[in-house]
Amino acid sequence: MSTKAPSLAKDLHPGLPSFCWSVILIALLCASGCSDEMAAPSTSITGTSNPSSDQEIPQTTVAVAGIDAPPHFTGPRSVIAADRQLHISWDPARDDHTAPERITYRIYLAARSGKQDFDNPVATTSPGMTSHTLEDRANGEPIFLVVRAFDEKGQNDGNETEWPALPNPVLYVDGTAQPGGNGTTPQSAMRSIDEAIGEAIGLSGVNIHVAAGLYPEQLLLFEGMGIYGGFPTGFIAQSDPEVHRTELAGKPQRDVLILPPGQRLVVIDGIFFNGGGEARRAIVADDCQIRISRCQIHSFRDKGIQVETDRDDEGESTGTIHYCTFRNNGGDGIRVEGFIDLSLNNCTLIENGQSGLSVTPMVPRRGEKARIELNRCRISRNKDVGLSLRIDEPIGNDEDPARVRITLRGIVAQGNRDHGASFDVRYQENSPVDLRIRVEHSSFLENDRAGVHIDADAPGDFSIAHCSFLGNQGDEAILITGDSSSALTRIRSCLIGASAGFGVQLKDLGWLDVSRCLLIDNGGPAIFTADQNQLRARMWASSGIGAGPVGTRMEGAEMRPATDDNRPGFMTVKKAFEDGVQVDRPEQIPIPEQGFLFPPIGGERIPFQHAGGGRLLLADEDRSPVKENSVWLFSDTPVAPTWTEFAASTASRHDDETQLAAPPGLVFPGIPKLVSAPRRPLEVISLAPQPSILSSGNELSWNYRLTDPPSSVPEVFLSIDGKQKPVETRLVGEILQVTSPTEIPRGSRVRIEWDLESGSTDPATRISHEWLIAKEEGGG
Repeated sequence: MSTKAPSLAKDLHPGLPSFCWSVILIALLCASGCSDEMAAPSTSITGTSNPSSDQEIPQTTVAVAGIDAPPHFTGPRSVIAADRQLHISWDPARDDHTAPERITYRIYLAARSGKQDFDNPVATTSPGMTSHTLEDRANGEPIFLVVRAFDEKGQNDGNETEWPALPNPVLYVDGTAQPGGNGTTPQSAMRSIDEAIGEAIGLSGVNIHVAAGLYPEQLLLFEGMGIYGGFPTGFIAQSDPEVHRTELAGKPQRDVLILPPGQRLVVIDGIFFNGGGEARRAIVADDCQIRISRCQIHSFRDKGIQVETDRDDEGESTGTIHYCTFRNNGGDGIRVEGFIDLSLNNCTLIENGQSGLSVTPMVPRRGEKARIELNRCRISRNKDVGLSLRIDEPIGNDEDPARVRITLRGIVAQGNRDHGASFDVRYQENSPVDLRIRVEHSSFLENDRAGVHIDADAPGDFSIAHCSFLGNQGDEAILITGDSSSALTRIRSCLIGASAGFGVQLKDLGWLDVSRCLLIDNGGPAIFTADQNQLRARMWASSGIGAGPVGTRMEGAEMRPATDDNRPGFMTVKKAFEDGVQVDRPEQIPIPEQGFLFPPIGGERIPFQHAGGGRLLLADEDRSPVKENSVWLFSDTPVAPTWTEFAASTASRHDDETQLAAPPGLVFPGIPKLVSAPRRPLEVISLAPQPSILSSGNELSWNYRLTDPPSSVPEVFLSIDGKQKPVETRLVGEILQVTSPTEIPRGSRVRIEWDLESGSTDPATRISHEWLIAKEEGGG
């Protein structure tokens, strides 16, 4: 196998830094990004510059010949509201051709969420700036802010990561201040946060700036108020909670911060919440609008925070959580209940006693949209399901259906004691709900059960795309269950490897669409369904069962032989010893006599010697990452292979031998996670009748429900026993109706094919289904 450095555009995604291929492979499928009236003319800029001397971020990402990618940028790191001011700061963007000191930034504002006019920024910075202060903002008027990076060619990152803020007068708090201050200046700071809240009662709003120190207080924070910590004593510099720790210490059996119902924004920023193992919860929010940012929430006896709403037509909680860590809490890191619209961005939920994030239940409301969105978050080593979400029966009497949007993008769910993520659809199959669950550009690694579990009792748009599933220890890497016979789960362009059992299992009703996936080194069959009609035909020609020892395909290309001793692959550590490890299924995985282990989420390689029987002796390098149930990429070469080389060594080819039956490497973003939502292609949500044996061939028609209305009626081909026949098509909104004017003889095989994208020649985008007409009336 070649070990040369990649030199072609197909080997590296544009914009990736030159990490070893293992970094690309993880998030080979890791990664993401998040997805008015206030627009004003651009202003001149004052702020701070952070030149390219920042050692953590290279000047440019890797340039690929012939490709000029937009900058990689994740939006602001902080937004501090003050009296008629907003101070915004961010980390420098990276670009494949433009150095950080030449990148400019544009700031967009709106009075309502999602209403920014991206053609009209309110400010454009000078090149290289990493902060800016907006002046002369009206107090008491909410602002929804987005910052984008622009390279020298005018390309921008396209992110929509939104920070809400509310300018208002400032009160200052410093626990070391002299008694008797009124809080209106840094020199006259109050000594406690509770004193400042009491002073602000009756005002329309206030921003409380808090200096570093320990504050053992229990607080009631009202609507329109903000608390910003992380300031140095004397307020001589901007907030930096990593340097200046503002700590709220909880009292035994008590909640630290309570947010009663309200309509105006509440902000909690830059605070370290310490439960000490005795305080109940850090934050409790009920029917309010919140922004929680740059907070550390650790060691509470119950949950870290709880956000809930009343189960009536008025209850609603909305908000965003940015750059927060929830760790070592006795219950869930975050618990959400009711009708909710909440996004989490760049958060860490780790080592909590139950789930990292638990939404139990989400209660949709007819005629309105409920939403949970996670972008670039890590959910690791929680003692239950990493992310647990249950959707209950909708409430309300509106004629329009409830809309539910669940998005995971750029998530790493690793080492959780149950599933990495679980989605439980509990309402009736005919309930008026428009449900979309999208899991994109994420990695699910080493979870004790499945990486993702979907339990669908009703149909919806269930999509898993551009993800990696490695080393999950359940009976399968992806588990689909439920009582809905019309629920369709689409799995496309995924890497599924080193699972203890199946790659994908459909256990109950419903059906699978698996396309352009690579399944390798799994302990059981790659794809398993009780009824092969539940598996869409285009998977059979578009997915590669890798070189692992166990694989099943129903038709299509032959498996690659499992005897290739030189191929790379994946292995799971079952036991760790002082000088080495024991790996799983050594008799089935072709382990070389000596080679290298590469961590799938990036890091240093570890040389090994194969001592036989699955025992690997490790070199003297740091072995601390090599733990039981951890998954590793192995190779006999000191340089990890590129994705192109890996796929060529492990994947089957399409039936026509023109290309590999595996995810194409160019679609994967690698470790720098996507900032903006990738373009989502047209997809099929459901089909009636499903692929099956039909009792009659008279007056047959089929209804394809699509994610969005196509721009034109697709060209559809219908064949009977391989011979093309006339077909009638009609487009009604998101429904494509296909009718056969020809009576289909008994015992015939009917195939319908059409392309999701006009003019596409990629087999993975072709819709292809088959039905059999019963040989006898009422027969099978």
